[in-house]
Amino acid sequence: THVSHLKGTSAMMMKVLLYNILQRICNIAVTLFIYLASSENPGVAFDVWSAQCMVVIGTNMLPIPGAVGISDYLLIDSFGTIGFDAMGAVNLSLLSRTISFYFSVIVCGASLIIYAISNKIKEKKQEKKAEKKAEADLIRRQKDAEAKAYEIEQAARAQKAKADADPSDVLLSNNAAGFENEMLQMERKFWLQEQMVL
Repeated sequence: THVSHLKGTSAMMMKVLLYNILQRICNIAVTLFIYLASSENPGVAFDVWSAQCMVVIGTNMLPIPGAVGISDYLLIDSFGTIGFDAMGAVNLSLLSRTISFYFSVIVCGASLIIYAISNKIKEKKQEKKAEKKAEADLIRRQKDAEAKAYEIEQAARAQKAKADADPSDVLLSNNAAGFENEMLQMERKFWLQEQMVL
């Protein structure tokens, strides 16, 4: 079952949960720090924090995307109930959403584009490296084929010279030399064909 795969991963799950909680806290804290940096009345800071928490919980529970404006509407309405005027609520909402959402989207998108480009460059480098290696292997195989062909040719010549040096049975020697030479030539031909295919 799927649950059995999670056995023995409790430490990792706790670490993931901790990071998720910290990420949520940092995301919610953006609105609080914007308010503290732009307001001279820190007395309602906890109300701002609570309003942002309620907005996050509400938008996460509803099956709607935040980009349709629900988060912005809830933020502006919540800040209005705390005591913000319309312009202050809109400004705080826009700054909060810009930093916590749009800026994150831009940074993540740019990171993804850079990652994709770097991967493409690495793939091209690997392809060039593989092509150079294949070319080097082909050159090596060609040299090996030439060396093997030279050995076969030298063996054929040696066999012919041996047959010529023993004229006791000319017909038998010539037949043997011709047969050996023919076999060596065939072996050379097959070897070259095999190397050309590879």
